Amino acid sequence: MDNRNNNAKPGTESSLHELCARLSAYTSDSMPFLQGIAAEQYVEALQQAVSSPGEISQGVNGTCGAAVLCKYLAEKHPALYSDIAISLYESGKHDSTRLKLPTSMQYITPDDSIRIGQSVTDTVMQTAITRSNNMFLAYSPTGDMQAKKHGFSKVKAGATSFMHPAFMLWFIRKRLKKKVRVLILPTVQQLCRIDYRAGFVIALTHYSKWNLVLGMPNHYIQITNACGNTIDYWSWGEYYTASIKKHAIHAVFIIEE
Repeated sequence: MDNRNNNAKPGTESSLHELCARLSAYTSDSMPFLQGIAAEQYVEALQQAVSSPGEISQGVNGTCGAAVLCKYLAEKHPALYSDIAISLYESGKHDSTRLKLPTSMQYITPDDSIRIGQSVTDTVMQTAITRSNNMFLAYSPTGDMQAKKHGFSKVKAGATSFMHPAFMLWFIRKRLKKKVRVLILPTVQQLCRIDYRAGFVIALTHYSKWNLVLGMPNHYIQITNACGNTIDYWSWGEYYTASIKKHAIHAVFIIEE
């Protein structure tokens, strides 16, 4: 069953209202791919993500790279974010970004997302992006959560869910078709010279006990401002301010709008 508006252009002219209307016609005789989530619940979560992108969260799982990409899309390109989310709900895939959900996601429920600490759209979108980054180790949102619960986070959760910096760059350029500049080991002065109002800035850092410190890169954040020795940043659905430590930021990806 195809409820698409054939005259709409996903990511440009399609409004959130038009996209969400595609879900209203599903019945027991025409089930969507995501059978465990009611259309009304999915639409509600999608509308919340688009209206408040800062609340998007990775929850207890290690999908920080996918989470910050979702925030970028919901904040800067809400129509495209919505089109991806609804295509994943309907068919488990999105053609232009080549994102795809595993069949194991068909019966995921809102309760599963609650246990992870996410909305249903957070779980769906981040799973699709993370699986695209690491198809061979087969990331599973519920499996990642269980691995951490039983003490295997470094082996199971980190290996399957962490996003390689090369994929971050490739996904932005090739799948989202956006211009991006990269700074490797930027100095404090370089961070302070970035125009944060002109683009969306993703940073790879070492994150430890709510601090950004020197160490192996293990976490993606969005930097919203940098001045003097402090930065303002977003992570885990919240906004924070932290002091900048030398070489705590391993790389920044400046998406030009």
